[in-house]
Amino acid sequence: MRVSVLLSVSTEKNAVWPLAAIAHGYEVVLSDSQGPETIAGLAGELGPKARAATPTEAAAAADFAIVAIPLPAIGREPVEPLAGKVVIATINYFPQRDGHVPAIDDGTTTAPAGQPGSARLQHDQRSGDVGRRPPGR
Repeated sequence: MRVSVLLSVSTEKNAVWPLAAIAHGYEVVLSDSQGPETIAGLAGELGPKARAATPTEAAAAADFAIVAIPLPAIGREPVEPLAGKVVIATINYFPQRDGHVPAIDDGTTTAPAGQPGSARLQHDQRSGDVGRRPPGR
């Protein structure tokens, strides 16, 4: 099984996702917004179960994907190759860095439109609570 890790920028702190996946026997395809050459060093350090790719190649290669990007990068990652796949989006909202998103600020949603997997969340929605914050949070 292959996991793809789509990052905005390659940093050493991002190595935790691929390291954990490799430790559990997965092949890993890494990508970042700057191109495979900028993440090839990390892929090489991780060993033969890791390789660098463009975001589109990584998304297409994935059995499932981890998308770890800042909120403003939503919409720049490939969505079509992720259709029908499990996507773990570790996208954190920092209004000081990202600017304010009223729907997040007022608790209307936790998944902005265009977030990888948001179309599937809407399609699989079984109650009005999917993609919403629980009351009181």
